[in-house]
Amino acid sequence: MDNTGIPRSRALSTAFSLWIALFGIAVGCASSKTVLTEQEETDHREVAVAGQDWLPRNLLVADVQELAKIIEDSHPDPFTRAGGRIVFYRQVDAAVRSIPSEGMSRRDFFHLVRPLVAAVRDGHTCIYHEKGGKEKARIWIGLEPVGDGLLVVSRVYNEAHRSLLGSILESVADVSFAELVERMRTRRGYDNKYGNLKHLAMAVTSPASLADLLDLSDLYDAIPFTVRTPEGELRTVSIAVGASAPGRLIEPPSRLGLPGLNAADMAWTFLTETRKVAYLRIDSMRRYREAFEVWRSIGYTGLLGGHLDKVVKAAVPSSSAETVDEKIALVPSATEMFIDLFSAMGEAGTSFLVVDLRRNSGGNSFMGLILLHFLYSMETLVRADHGYSIPRYSTLYFDKYRNASIDEMRAQGIEVGDYDFKDEKEWHKMRRQGLTEKEYEARLHGLTNMALKSPTFGEVFTSRLWSAAWMPQVIVLTNAATYSAGFDLAAALVNEGARLVGVPSSQAGNCFIDTLDFELTYSRLQGNISRKQSLSYPGDLEKESVLEPHVVLTYERLSSLDFDPNATVLLALEMVAGWDLSSNGKFR
Repeated sequence: MDNTGIPRSRALSTAFSLWIALFGIAVGCASSKTVLTEQEETDHREVAVAGQDWLPRNLLVADVQELAKIIEDSHPDPFTRAGGRIVFYRQVDAAVRSIPSEGMSRRDFFHLVRPLVAAVRDGHTCIYHEKGGKEKARIWIGLEPVGDGLLVVSRVYNEAHRSLLGSILESVADVSFAELVERMRTRRGYDNKYGNLKHLAMAVTSPASLADLLDLSDLYDAIPFTVRTPEGELRTVSIAVGASAPGRLIEPPSRLGLPGLNAADMAWTFLTETRKVAYLRIDSMRRYREAFEVWRSIGYTGLLGGHLDKVVKAAVPSSSAETVDEKIALVPSATEMFIDLFSAMGEAGTSFLVVDLRRNSGGNSFMGLILLHFLYSMETLVRADHGYSIPRYSTLYFDKYRNASIDEMRAQGIEVGDYDFKDEKEWHKMRRQGLTEKEYEARLHGLTNMALKSPTFGEVFTSRLWSAAWMPQVIVLTNAATYSAGFDLAAALVNEGARLVGVPSSQAGNCFIDTLDFELTYSRLQGNISRKQSLSYPGDLEKESVLEPHVVLTYERLSSLDFDPNATVLLALEMVAGWDLSSNGKFR
């Protein structure tokens, strides 16, 4: 699951295994849990629901305790990266002691508890002041991470600032870039340095987040940004803060015209007149039909309401569909798009497929199974090694997954709060002994069961008509925004020989995934917390934190391409031009 709280079906790594008590919080003087009378609790709940911004101290203390309990009870490993349990609860104690006797505003409370969540050091585990909401104002500049750990100005909204495009961020309001990077680490969890850079790039466009980073109570109408221009000149400019843009959006021009997206955030085309290079753009994995079919199949209903309605409206504005099944049928299908794409590639004899995941922050990774089915043989899919995961089955998990049965888990010897090591044991056994014929058939059966969770794809999968439909050389494009299920797809393709181009993903190969959403009782702050440890590269020190591209989009390369917004696509085309047919399919 990604950091938006959307569950990911790890169809390519954990599917094989899936197919087949309360504690007291000690916080010094605040160690006893806040006790409210039944009437007080009812009154305070009504106040919180009514949206009151200021809450009394006793309720905020209760919310700190509730947050700590959610983290300890639900996360697979909440304390290791935090420095240990004592270090974590020292922060809990400090947070409780910092709440004034007169109480706090929700926003100030959010800033108080955010470091507790960040301490877990997990990019999928986070807390929000207004989840899914948008600030009325923003800071009118855009920044993008590049492969050498810098933030580059990619968008401006003032004609006078056009010359800043391509500049490197040096400081904001006299706080250096290096210091901002360090401060960001304590505000939001992350998997690797590119995750922290991505969060910083977002934070400097948010008045509330930037004020917090700068230790200011509020921001002025304009904020001084110091940048180093492509010519090497240091410049300080005032960037507007407000609800309306000071001018039109200005970006560097691009040499490429990429296709627009359908309602599922997908598109494809050919990049060359010869049709030898096909291009598949997947900007998210939370809006395609098969994802909704899988969520419905596993009993996850959180995205079958308003989210589904929005996608249907985008796909068919005049739709009068009423039932969930009727609505899902109107959502664009990844399977159907891939049939069109692979039919066209086969007809043209296409040599290369560029899979663009630069904007893909995640969703449901079931699409990975679909795409790999079209690209590779069934033998490859069954024998693929995508590591393993260790899920934890907390009370929160059973609250969120209606189809999950505590009794069925107990029949397997798993109690509430326990971990399931089945996938790990099977992975180690496979590494030692390979697959027996029986195990191979079991894996194939598991893949089939997973595929059938989507009627649209299940029919194609079982027919085998499109298995390894066409096998071009695959080039995958990523940047720091590529995350969660988007990373899963990139890693799965790379594991099968695809070349990776761009800025490294902000997700680590070994991390925590599949989040559960929560809401604190009184402050109504919302968040997500991981429920699985995922190890795509067990024991691989080179890949466990950062999956390095074969060709990295550094500042130097970006500059040489005139800061083109599609510089990564241009690098892929350069790679195609460098393909040496005499080298038996290897890049020069």
